[in-house]
Amino acid sequence: MGTLDTTNSLITATDLYSALGTTSAESSLVNDLINAASAAANTATCRLLKARTYTPPDPECYYDGEGGCELYLRQYPILAISSLYTDHARAFGSDTLVGASTYCVTGDRRAVFLDSGVLPSWPRSVRIQYTAGYAAGTPERAELQQAVKELVEFWYGRQSSQRVGKKSVSVEGESTTYETEMPATVKAVFERYRTKTV
Repeated sequence: MGTLDTTNSLITATDLYSALGTTSAESSLVNDLINAASAAANTATCRLLKARTYTPPDPECYYDGEGGCELYLRQYPILAISSLYTDHARAFGSDTLVGASTYCVTGDRRAVFLDSGVLPSWPRSVRIQYTAGYAAGTPERAELQQAVKELVEFWYGRQSSQRVGKKSVSVEGESTTYETEMPATVKAVFERYRTKTV
């Protein structure tokens, strides 16, 4: 507990000390809240929001071919594609590499479109290495960061001597759980980024 999950966390403790009226003395608690809020954002939106690269054997690199010319990825927006393979035998040798000039990313950056040919109609017959998510400095990332900050502030908020949102504490086990409620403004932001069925 108390260690920031840098893979998924959208903000850091130093982003919050001033707003929370606290210092690094409570970094462990603040990190836990940031981790929980960032996880809540991922869950609410049905995807991993922070930009990262997906490299085999990560499960996010493997997709079922459905015989069409479009491949919708579970993680998006797509920022870059390193390689794309199609192979019903799932060996993914060099002879199954799809040329980069023969596909493109769709305008909404959610799918890969083949300029010619179709994907094989076979389970896990497509392997793709790519980078997806919201990168630092983008307006979308800033909006999500603000929502996560607001959620952390909500959970941290104090009423008298008790923190609002604290559900239970186990002193000996050193574990704390928090209520999962979130402000309507935060829910609204997460809803805008929630994956819609295509």
